[in-house]
Amino acid sequence: LDAAVAGLKSDLDARIAISNLKHKFCCSTEAFLHGDLHTGSVMATPSSTIVIDPEFAFYGPMAFDTGSFLANLVMAFFAQPGHATTSDPRVSQQQWLLQCIQETWEMFCSKFLALWSAGAATDQTNSAYPALLFGPSAVDGTVATELAQKAFMAQLFQDTMGFMGCEIIRRIVGIAHNE
Repeated sequence: LDAAVAGLKSDLDARIAISNLKHKFCCSTEAFLHGDLHTGSVMATPSSTIVIDPEFAFYGPMAFDTGSFLANLVMAFFAQPGHATTSDPRVSQQQWLLQCIQETWEMFCSKFLALWSAGAATDQTNSAYPALLFGPSAVDGTVATELAQKAFMAQLFQDTMGFMGCEIIRRIVGIAHNE
């Protein structure tokens, strides 16, 4: 592990990317976040979902929670070979985890964009994308909303992947390698 840590410390692009995400973590207040979102914090039944343990909640970048949650699923995926037996190689569990990762992101995007679109259709002057500029009665309002949503979601996905990577690094490297 020491060689991998040394490699990270010498990787200029990684250091810059991680520092940029740290800046977003410290300065961006896009949403009220859970702050420690992982699969153990989500209680689900067929009819409801509840998120527990909000003691680390804060205002921050949306991608922090999405990245943390997906990191938990990715780590579980890569941990499966360690749980494998001759009779159960855990391939079906890995396939299920990949499906969970994909469905989680797709469902998040679908719900988020539906809420955004519903808000854009109303007169929300306090929105970052107000109806005056992005609503259905604005010039090219529908097109403007779609373009804004596409750009926003692309950046959110990129940041989610970044925070996911940071969480995986934090969990693997841990505090023992920090100076």
